[in-house]
Amino acid sequence: MDSIFVQILRHSRGNATKAIFLITDGYSNGGDPRPVAAALRERGVEIFTLGIWQGNIRELHDMASQPKDQHCYLVHNFAEFEALARRALHEDLPTGSYIQEDLSRCSSLCDEGKDCCDVMASCKCGTHTGQYDCICEKGYYGKGLKHECT
Repeated sequence: MDSIFVQILRHSRGNATKAIFLITDGYSNGGDPRPVAAALRERGVEIFTLGIWQGNIRELHDMASQPKDQHCYLVHNFAEFEALARRALHEDLPTGSYIQEDLSRCSSLCDEGKDCCDVMASCKCGTHTGQYDCICEKGYYGKGLKHECT
């Protein structure tokens, strides 16, 4: 296990906090990764896991550091996963700039025809596309529609 620790963290600074972010579709492809994760945690590495609900949730939970609710994150589908990745990479507005609009401009985005944007989202118009979108606020991710900003 020492060689795995050295191999995984070979470029880290000696005095830096060690953290690993495991991002997966939820299924391991080459054996059980939990013993390696346990060995890394024993060496003081903080492990965060992010996966898809339909994957092996128990495995992701087991690999994450304590407290589990702050180290193991699950999203419902690949669209949410992509939205989170874009938010993390600050690419959540990939098709040009957006102009802030009144919430009523986004009323056609849901079946109800009003109050379509999540409480943590705002209605914006894409300057490149001319389309209205509910965009989750900074620190949140998802589709932006009601109950879809996490």
